[in-house]
Amino acid sequence: PGSSTEDPRSRTPFYRGCKHRTNCGAAPRTACSPRGYAEKYFGKARTSPSDRSGLGSQSGPSRKREDRGRQKQDRCCQIATMIDSVKKGAERLSGLAEVPRQRKKWVRQAAMALGTSMVSFSGAESGLAAVAATLHAVADKGLQDDEEDGYYSTEEEDEVDEEVAAKGLGEAGSVHLADSIWNSCVPKDLKKKYEAHMKEAAQEIRGKPEAAVGAMLESVRVITRGTKRMSARRTVSVFLKPKNEEKCRLILNPKVLHGADRRRPPRFILPRLEQLGRWIAGLCGVHVYLTKLDLQNCYWSIRLPRGWRRMFVIGNGRKRYRITRLPFGWRYSPVIC
Repeated sequence: PGSSTEDPRSRTPFYRGCKHRTNCGAAPRTACSPRGYAEKYFGKARTSPSDRSGLGSQSGPSRKREDRGRQKQDRCCQIATMIDSVKKGAERLSGLAEVPRQRKKWVRQAAMALGTSMVSFSGAESGLAAVAATLHAVADKGLQDDEEDGYYSTEEEDEVDEEVAAKGLGEAGSVHLADSIWNSCVPKDLKKKYEAHMKEAAQEIRGKPEAAVGAMLESVRVITRGTKRMSARRTVSVFLKPKNEEKCRLILNPKVLHGADRRRPPRFILPRLEQLGRWIAGLCGVHVYLTKLDLQNCYWSIRLPRGWRRMFVIGNGRKRYRITRLPFGWRYSPVIC
């Protein structure tokens, strides 16, 4: 019509397509717009929720790369967590009282090297988890085996001459232990368990009489005053261990008694000489000079309570002796001493 103000060129398809292309973001999806032109001849594209929200679409390879990167990042986080657990387990293992002070650093470094060597392998997460679990389990249980608790005689024990055994242990002191110290180290019901276990034992502990052991027991009875004659059932056995060319040790073999109770004594770590010096200097406020003192026959200088003396009965042949001093080889002797 003549009254229309519309531009005649807008009726042509070319002009209308160009008009929409100049503002394609706001134009409707018509057949002449670029997106509408593609949908007309190639069909609608499959869109994800992110595409419908206006965030755009990603190609397949790009999404796979992002997934691989995310998986790699998660794996690195898991490995870092496992390495921290291995590190804590190594520190706990090296801090055990059974590990010598000179070897603590070596044990910690070896445990860490065992864990970090698995990082470059496939499935490192499961391997690190197994190493960490093993380290923590060993740290919880300790390095001492229940079946090998104490000093036990073996076939490879060195023989001791009768002349060396007759010299005995030498003189020893006489210390009466306070009941508070004994009760803090030894469970109250331990003696009852030992007595019940000895009653259930079918046979008495027997062994062949040895001349060296007999000479040692007589010397300990006369000089050290650590044993007394008695007529009772033997509960533990003993053996001799060379100390040097002139002396030997008399060691108890209380495996039968240890089998009656699986509890362990409280653990302790003896302080070093430098630590004692700093502690005393902090209390006194002056410089302190310390020296080392080696007590002769320290265990044999501590008297056993009378009720406990019938627990440790040793013998050689037909002779029987009860131990009146703290026995060398019993599980609780180091803590009490």
